[in-house]
Amino acid sequence: MNRLNLALAFTQLFISGCTYPIVENPLISPDKCEQLLELHGAFKTQNPDTKKIGYLHIGSAGVDFPAGFLQIVVVQQTDDKRPLGATSFVAFAVPVSDSYIIHIPMPEDCNLEQQLTKLGNRWDVEQIDHYTLLRLTRTETGFALFLLDEEFLASQIESKQLAGRIEENVDQTTNPRTLGNRTTHITANTAELRKYFNSTALDKIFENDGIQYDGLQ
Repeated sequence: MNRLNLALAFTQLFISGCTYPIVENPLISPDKCEQLLELHGAFKTQNPDTKKIGYLHIGSAGVDFPAGFLQIVVVQQTDDKRPLGATSFVAFAVPVSDSYIIHIPMPEDCNLEQQLTKLGNRWDVEQIDHYTLLRLTRTETGFALFLLDEEFLASQIESKQLAGRIEENVDQTTNPRTLGNRTTHITANTAELRKYFNSTALDKIFENDGIQYDGLQ
């Protein structure tokens, strides 16, 4: 996937709640995640084709969430007809190999703009339907974010290497981030998922093209 299409896909993921691999269980219990101070900071990205700029701020989510939770604020322009807008949500990170796997807890029928409202601005694990996963790797100037590789994960499910299922979308719409009109569900429990992530190259689980964020001075 080229950089422009990746940026568009990432925008859709953050704003519109588009279909993306659904992970039913996290790599670690949310109550056991640690606050990773090395991820805190303010960062900037620029689309090399459109020259549009986006910002991202990472800090602690505060006392209403488990101790390791992060609050992430994304500021970006989603299209030419809308001004810069901010989206705030909570997440937690799990170190795996040389990366951090970002977990975004998602209530049912919810996009990132609605996450905190759905949660009532406080942690309630009973409201969580699934997790959205991203890969974060540190760079000399900041970090890079990578999306899950849905095609690879679907093939792993079909070959019984990973517990899950592939469902037909009810509305039969075709989304460029899905396998035609299908949605990939990863149903492995926490122990199974952790074993899979520790034994499978992250470069396969996640796409190879990332979005670069540079730290602000």
